[in-house]
Amino acid sequence: MFGYSPEAEERLARVAAQIDEAERKAERAAQLRDDIAGLQVEFASADGAVRVRVDSLGRLEHLELGEGARQLTAQALSALVMDTVNQARAEAGRQVMGQVEDVFGTGSDLANQMRDTYLPPGLGEDDPGPEPDPGPRAPGFIKWT
Repeated sequence: MFGYSPEAEERLARVAAQIDEAERKAERAAQLRDDIAGLQVEFASADGAVRVRVDSLGRLEHLELGEGARQLTAQALSALVMDTVNQARAEAGRQVMGQVEDVFGTGSDLANQMRDTYLPPGLGEDDPGPEPDPGPRAPGFIKWT
């Protein structure tokens, strides 16, 4: 290649291959970042009373209440909104992690690090879901979650 010893040329070739692989990974990471940034998930309750849209981090971007929401008590509507948002968040997390795992591998360090952000406890596939409502509360009590 450059008049070096065969061992040196072999090492240079390996370094060049590693650089090429690093550049390919950087390009894939940049594309993945853009794809994740643009990800949105829309989800509706089974009865259609609540529709939501969340971003890739599960942040609520849009909430729409359908006619069926008028038939619900405030407590039931609150629970339905939270359940619908949590389902949308979980789906967004699954989609993000699917993309990350497709690019970097299921057991990769990056996938493992990102799992805690995109599928935190309570939103993972094996998680039982939100805790059940503890029942009636004193009048005027608002539970913020």
